Amino acid sequence: VSIRFSVIDNGSGFVPGKRPGPDSGPFGLAGVEARIKRLHGKMDLRSAPGKGTRVAITILISEPQEK
Repeated sequence: VSIRFSVIDNGSGFVPGKRPGPDSGPFGLAGVEARIKRLHGKMDLRSAPGKGTRVAITILISEPQEK
């Protein structure tokens, strides 16, 4: 069993490979990603300049139970 949610905006967007890291100021998405990894989850980030941003997060809640 897992939970999945996404956040989409129509903002200015950015190049995901050039986003600031934890050594360059506020943690932002890097902090979110670190927390998701601690929960054994996955984060899918899609953005492009002028195209907005979409972040989809999936976190495993429990293993499926056999019937």
